[in-house]
Amino acid sequence: MSDEKQSNKRHVHRGPVTEFYLSKLSDDDLKKAFLDIRASINKGRRQKKNVKHREVDLCYIQREIQMRRKAGTLKK
Repeated sequence: MSDEKQSNKRHVHRGPVTEFYLSKLSDDDLKKAFLDIRASINKGRRQKKNVKHREVDLCYIQREIQMRRKAGTLKK
C-alpha cells in the first residue's frame, strides 16, 4: 500500500456509537464517520441485510453534526 493511501486511512470505530464517542471526534472524523456509516447502510440494503442498528448510529451522528452547526463549531 502506498504511503498516500496509508495516511488517509483512519481507525474505524466498531463498537456502539455513543454521544461521548462522537463528542470527542474532530469535525473531519465526524464527517468521515457519517460517510462511512451511510455507505455501510447502502451496502447492507443492497445485500438485503438488517441495517437498523447502523441507521440508529447514523441518527446519533446526524444529531451531533446538527448540534455543532447550531453552536457554530462545524462548517458546512
